[in-house]
Amino acid sequence: MKKEISLIAPFLNEEDVISNSIEEFISVLESNFDDYEIVLVDDGSSDNSANIVRKYVTQNKKINLVQNESNLGIWKAWKNGVANAKFDCVAIIDSDLQYQPSDLVNLYKHHIDGNQFVQGIRVYSSDVNKVRYLISKTLSIFIKLIFKKFTKDLNDVKSGFFVTRKGLLKNIFDFFPDYKFGQTFISIYVRFLNSEIKQVPVIFAARQGGKSFLRTVPIFTIIEVILEILKLKMFLRKKDSYLIYVDYFTRNIKNKSNFTIIEKFKLNVYFYTHIFHKWTIGANLKSYLDAQLKFQYLNKSEIFEYQNRKLVDLVWYYYENSKFFKKKLSEVNIHPYEIVSLKDIKKIPILTKEEIKLNFSNNLLSDRFNDFKTLLISTSGSTGNPMNIYANSEQLKVRWANTFRAWTWTGWTPSKKQARLWHQTLGMSNTQIFREFVDNIFFKRKFIPAYSIDEKNIEKYINKLLKHKPYLIDGYAESFNFLLNYSKINNINDLKIDAIISSAQEMPENLKKQIESKFQSKVYDKYGAREFSGIAYEASGNFDHLVNDDSYVLEILKNSQDVEENEIGEIFITDLNNLITPMIRYRIGDLATKSKASKVQNNSIDFHTISTIQGRTKAIIVCENNRWVPGTFFAHFFKEYGDFIEQYQVVQNVKDSINLKLIKKDNTTDADIQNIITDLRETVGNIDIDIEYVDEIKMVRTGKIMGAISNLDNNEIFNN
Repeated sequence: MKKEISLIAPFLNEEDVISNSIEEFISVLESNFDDYEIVLVDDGSSDNSANIVRKYVTQNKKINLVQNESNLGIWKAWKNGVANAKFDCVAIIDSDLQYQPSDLVNLYKHHIDGNQFVQGIRVYSSDVNKVRYLISKTLSIFIKLIFKKFTKDLNDVKSGFFVTRKGLLKNIFDFFPDYKFGQTFISIYVRFLNSEIKQVPVIFAARQGGKSFLRTVPIFTIIEVILEILKLKMFLRKKDSYLIYVDYFTRNIKNKSNFTIIEKFKLNVYFYTHIFHKWTIGANLKSYLDAQLKFQYLNKSEIFEYQNRKLVDLVWYYYENSKFFKKKLSEVNIHPYEIVSLKDIKKIPILTKEEIKLNFSNNLLSDRFNDFKTLLISTSGSTGNPMNIYANSEQLKVRWANTFRAWTWTGWTPSKKQARLWHQTLGMSNTQIFREFVDNIFFKRKFIPAYSIDEKNIEKYINKLLKHKPYLIDGYAESFNFLLNYSKINNINDLKIDAIISSAQEMPENLKKQIESKFQSKVYDKYGAREFSGIAYEASGNFDHLVNDDSYVLEILKNSQDVEENEIGEIFITDLNNLITPMIRYRIGDLATKSKASKVQNNSIDFHTISTIQGRTKAIIVCENNRWVPGTFFAHFFKEYGDFIEQYQVVQNVKDSINLKLIKKDNTTDADIQNIITDLRETVGNIDIDIEYVDEIKMVRTGKIMGAISNLDNNEIFNN
């Protein structure tokens, strides 16, 4: 990779020193870089500075002059300089030679090694003005006191000599208010956007000529800076990196939700009481939901630009904070500077489940782990091979808002009732169960426990649905299949459901039509995974599955290349919001068909789309007393025993019996297995469990290892 840099140096009335500055800049850059440019920004000089610079411009094509229309200040000078820089790597330095240009080489070395923002810590020479030094130090202490979270471990928060990437500065200029003294907050902005700051000592000398634009004791300037500090404190209140990102891209969009005043009031109560029900998420839910509801109105080019920036930021973030990811890129000789847009994503190696497992406790996770609220997520393991990852609370809030937005895509509003055919409380603590209960009250949601339905209680649950009259039911596809067959056999014709969200397994089109006809409903498919929650949803007025573009980049590949329209390929997911586990180009193990552009071109929402999804498990396991258990139960069950079981598969060929194939971990004892079987029998009952220890569990045609397989036909399940 070539060593290229744009050096940006603002100046104001520096005729006594500007020539020396330019000569030193050229000397350092010519000796240490393959290519460079010097962008000199005139901030309204009234002396001969600009004319001196013009002479250099005519003599050297690598020197450019940018002129502010008037004296706009250092911040605007930086902004205009960056806007005119041609290289992705940018250095900013004053033009008065108080900072030494030779130190630029050391800052660059640290930056190119993976540090996004490398800042010179000012080591003051003995001839620096002592009053100015004292004022600067006092102001720094005040800033560190007000912004403790973002300035911890920093020695010099105001240094204006640094090397970074242009994309980071562009985000800063776009996302934060245009304060007059914005340069004072550069360290806060960098940290707020989840970039680390590498600080390196540099000499800060007295001026060689000219004079500062500030007075010796700039009283009015100090007051202005203090006021801007307080303004910034208020601006950042209840914001985080995700919100400030989406707020920028949706700045011209109003929230177009059609919720009634009562529904909005109800939601506000819900958000203000989040501590009682959102046990995995935290505050700011309302802001996240508002952001998601506005994001859906972006056009394709805006979404593309959003994902471009997010991907580049994510690659730099993990190159800086995950030794595993940095090594992974280095092994294929890729530096983050070579990932400039979505088009470069294929340069990044794929990530497999096996890699995550092998490196989970060995440099995979972000070094910033302790800076976030995190949640350990155990994948449900529909492939029979559970796995652990971590997610930060911001990513969990995005998940929740994605789910809520998908509800609205069915026509649901907060005043309408819900029901769920789900596992309900499997794997939850008592506190989590209580908070889930409170959450259900807010959304008028009834649970039908999908893992404990049998011939004796099915009528009770159907009566529960008939009495509740939900607008929306979501649950496992296999559970709706079961509900359909039972309703047909028993002539249940008065169960009406406006909208159904089907998940966890693929629902064939013919089954979807039967369910819609039987329950006078509209079925919407959800494609998701435990690692990400909802990845893509069907939506009213739109064709195919809409990918949650604010959260994920989804690729469908064959032979490492994008598939053609209507062609099947393998799905790879990049999570743009997980800042703990680098889920970048993750091979999820599913297959999908790429949408036809002509089919989706008139969609009301411009999100990326995928057509049919294949490879998800489909199974109903018949247990004791004809209790019907979805195959997904075993996925949730065995994730709790990841310390003992490497992989599992449940196969049912006859009723009242299952074949349980297990790949044990080395430390697993017979007593451990017996405890697992005892716990399993609480759900499956006293059926025959034929345990078979194996070294390998074979894949099915879709390339996945199915966690549960039923070879029973409907007649055997439903006693036709």
